[in-house]
Amino acid sequence: MATKTISARRRKNRGSATIEFILVFIIIFLLFYGMVGYTLPILLSATYQEIASEGLREAVDLHFVAEHDSEIDIPGYVRQLVEHSWIPSNWVETCSGFNESFLNRQEGIWRVCLRHSNPESIIPPLRFFDWQIPTLPNEIRGEAVIRIH
Repeated sequence: MATKTISARRRKNRGSATIEFILVFIIIFLLFYGMVGYTLPILLSATYQEIASEGLREAVDLHFVAEHDSEIDIPGYVRQLVEHSWIPSNWVETCSGFNESFLNRQEGIWRVCLRHSNPESIIPPLRFFDWQIPTLPNEIRGEAVIRIH
């Protein structure tokens, strides 16, 4: 008789263990997704900034080389440098005010700027009622500026 009550209890507890597992899994999944969702935009922002800095550095180097050779296409070289980075080409856009190039040269001020205008296309946020995980910025942007005399 004691064995029947133990097996009956096990059958009742089997369903509660499944529910507890599902609740714990959801919490762990949300924590993991939140960590990835918040670190990926930070990683991309740092990468965009690094690529912009590298592009500007190379543009300035080429500028001083190009003083003697006018056939060097500095904006094209910067574009090529951005296209050969590890970031997929559909994640990179030129900033507003920059024509077709990532390099803008006006009155001795040189800028290299690249951005992604829709971070939600990279990592879609999960929405629960009024909560959103992760809360993403409107755009991810990297810009480097230098004044050349």
